[in-house]
Amino acid sequence: MKAQPNITPAKPKSTTMTRTPSRFEKVVFTTVTCLTLLSGGVSLSLSMQESISPEQASIINTCNDTYKIGVVTICGLLGGKVVLDRKNNQ
Repeated sequence: MKAQPNITPAKPKSTTMTRTPSRFEKVVFTTVTCLTLLSGGVSLSLSMQESISPEQASIINTCNDTYKIGVVTICGLLGGKVVLDRKNNQ
């Protein structure tokens, strides 16, 4: 029988792989998320009505656009955090 080699796993360079977000970052992310969910909810609730006036159609379009912008902004904020974390760990 052959003896098994003694292999130990490699240790990471640092024990903390991510940084904690600052208070400002938390406030911005929370605000963007709340506005995005609010505009999506308003758009959804108005679009479920049987008869829609032209004013309501305009509000639905505005809320749809705001929701789309909010989703892209959230993705950008999360993507920016990943890039900053990778840059700081190198």
